[in-house]
Amino acid sequence: MAKIVVLGKELEGDFFDADFMERYETATRDMHNKATDARDRKYEKVADAFREQCTVAREYFDAVFGEGTSYELFGDKLNLRTHIEAIAELTECAAGSRKEINDLTNKYTQRSKAFSPVVTSKKH
Repeated sequence: MAKIVVLGKELEGDFFDADFMERYETATRDMHNKATDARDRKYEKVADAFREQCTVAREYFDAVFGEGTSYELFGDKLNLRTHIEAIAELTECAAGSRKEINDLTNKYTQRSKAFSPVVTSKKH
């Protein structure tokens, strides 16, 4: 399996693998919904809002890469910046893979068109 680097740590994942992509897409959708709910909630203290957002990020990484991944990435720290940076790095990795997939698809689609004969049914 390919390696994905987040916060300088190598994680097992491959954006070309359908099963991994399903976990990633499902977890990303869930994370977005939970983060939106947490953001819209009223908190007594800013620290409580930060903790909630960090918890959402931790659940996200554990859902994508497996239980314990969040501890491997963040340890016991609840630093909101670090958690957001980790999500941003993973998102950038996914975007780069999408571009690579599109480039490969376009390359081979164009190549196969160039070699296929044009067939017409027009009679002269």
